[in-house]
Amino acid sequence: MNDLSLARRRIPIVPGMLSKKYKSILSTFMSMQNGSYNFYVYILTNKNKTVLYTGVTNDVAARLYQHINNTNTHSFTFRYNVQYLPFFERFQFIQHAISREKEIKGWSRNKKIDLINSMNPEWKFLNDEVN
Repeated sequence: MNDLSLARRRIPIVPGMLSKKYKSILSTFMSMQNGSYNFYVYILTNKNKTVLYTGVTNDVAARLYQHINNTNTHSFTFRYNVQYLPFFERFQFIQHAISREKEIKGWSRNKKIDLINSMNPEWKFLNDEVN
């Protein structure tokens, strides 16, 4: 029985029964019920600041941890050692965060650099500030 069939049958859902994907969704939903709406668009770079990666998440610290401890050798962030956070923005609604992520992903490298410079001109790595 999968997570969706449990929900359709209105069977009480015990966290141990859920897959990782649905635990994350449930966690987001529960935080939304408490009036806490936090979604983030972030840009990561490598140590030499030669690579930029843009993403969206509801937990910057957890997502950063996933990027740093990534074992998927085929992923972009693993191949280019992208694990330093020079930029992030907070949004109240996921739709706005996703739209902003798509907008930034469509930009040239120079425009992304200008965005980071406008908020963090020294390109200080903000990893410790989100943990």
